[in-house]
Amino acid sequence: MTKKKSNGFMYFADSRRAFYEAEAGCNFGSKRLVERAADDWKQMSHTEQEHWKTESKRRQEEQVLLAGTKSDSNAEGGLPS
Repeated sequence: MTKKKSNGFMYFADSRRAFYEAEAGCNFGSKRLVERAADDWKQMSHTEQEHWKTESKRRQEEQVLLAGTKSDSNAEGGLPS
């Protein structure tokens, strides 16, 4: 199964997880993390949100390139048929 693609908001929320957990003094589950991050996200300017969206897209493209590189190296170094 492939991992669901992340969007800018989820990238932001995940990057803030450690801060939120330290601030609250406890671990955050996914629901609580999203609720807490949503408050900050709504207060951000459009420009700040665009930064996170752009960075998320860049990271997704990077992962696609890395996955392609791994596939190519596996094909070259595979066992003879």
